[in-house]
Amino acid sequence: MLSSIAWLGVLVYYMISWAEKAGCLLGISETLMGLTVTAIGTSGPDAIASLIVAKEGNGVMAVSNAFGSNVFDILFGLGFPFLLKCLVSGEDFPLSTHGLIESIYIMFGCLFLFLAICLASKLVVSRSLGGGFLFIYGVYLAFTIYTNV
Repeated sequence: MLSSIAWLGVLVYYMISWAEKAGCLLGISETLMGLTVTAIGTSGPDAIASLIVAKEGNGVMAVSNAFGSNVFDILFGLGFPFLLKCLVSGEDFPLSTHGLIESIYIMFGCLFLFLAICLASKLVVSRSLGGGFLFIYGVYLAFTIYTNV
């Protein structure tokens, strides 16, 4: 298991590095690549797993998987490669933070909106509610693209 986690860290490091280079070639900012392309790439398999579990009638498990995997992606999937880079090179790792603060506020707003909607619907997610969540994500994505281009 430790080997799998180590490989995951290494592969995430290279995915982020290559996404950064592809964004540079395409003229897309690092922040936009990180908040859209890389985030979608890492969350895709988790979304499929949550969809399978939800179809089996375990909606709570699907939502828990989504939150748990994102917490893991942020804290370990990003933290470990940056730690590894700093340990290998012996120096700090500079990051571009253009537009990052606004995006963080919007993500927290979306999280609180999601929780409020879930509580108001008594934790029952319907098709229209799922469509609403997709719409909220679309608004977030549009804002991120607009402010980072």
